[in-house]
Order: sequence, then structure tokens, then C-alpha cells
Amino acid sequence: MTMAYSAVDAAVLAADWEESATALLWAIAGVLLGGMFTYVATRTQQRYARHQADRDRLLRLRTDVFRRLWGLTKPLQRNLDIEEIQRLPIDDLVDRLNDWYFDDGGMYMTEACRRTYFALLEELFRAKGTGPHRSAGYESLYAAASKLRATIAYEIDARATVNPSII
Repeated sequence: MTMAYSAVDAAVLAADWEESATALLWAIAGVLLGGMFTYVATRTQQRYARHQADRDRLLRLRTDVFRRLWGLTKPLQRNLDIEEIQRLPIDDLVDRLNDWYFDDGGMYMTEACRRTYFALLEELFRAKGTGPHRSAGYESLYAAASKLRATIAYEIDARATVNPSII
């Protein structure tokens, strides 16, 4: 049996085929776009997770290193009496701070932390030159050590979030 198509039948078949082809193309485009978006989102999530892991690892390193620096500032604590101030081992403290900076932690410091660290060293050198009259300049020495400790705590998120640069 031979099937003869009229012009109307051919036009209907062509329109159906065109509609089907268009729908198929849109479906393929949707699948491709969905796949691309999924790929980009997955890669972005992976990169973010890697970045967070790196930040966490760096924070742990900085916390360990800054914990040692914090301990080095112990002689510069609040409420020392005049005899204790006059016996401060400034030369030893400067040496230990320099050793810490070059051996352990200098590379982990941000610019703000470096500024407060070097401000403390300047105060120590200034106090070193005052000899037995150190008690007069101890307030500025204590303030510099305190600001360094506040900066350290801010850097590793160990305290309330008051930025020490405004202190």
C-alpha cells in the first residue's frame, strides 16, 4: 500500500518536525547550560573550601607562633613596682624578641602587627638608655607591650573584635 501525502500533510509533518527539533535543541541547550553551571558552582565551592582550609592552617600556625611572642612580653606586665622595673632584663628581652622575629614569627605578621612589634622594640631601646631611671618611662613601655598583645589577639581572633589600630 502506497501512502500518498498531500501538501497539507507534508506541511503538518514539517511543522511537527521543526517543533520537535526546536524542543530537542532547547533541551540540549538546557542540559549543557545546567552542566556548565553545576561545574562552575562545584569548582567554586572546592576552591572556597581549599582557601578556608589554608586560612585555618595559617591561623593555627600564627596562633602557635604568636603564643610564644605573647609569653616573651611577660616581663612587661601591669603593676610592677619600681625595683622590678629597674631590674627588667631589657637586653635579654630585646635579644629574645629579635630571635623570635627572625626564627619563628616575623613572616606571619601583618603590617599592623609589625608596626606594634617595632614600636615595642623602640620603647625597649629608649628604656635601655635610661638606666636606673626606667620607672619614669615604664608606662610607655607597658603601653607598647600591651598594644602588641592586643594586636596579636586581634590577628588570631582570640578576643573581642576591637581593632587595636584605633587604640
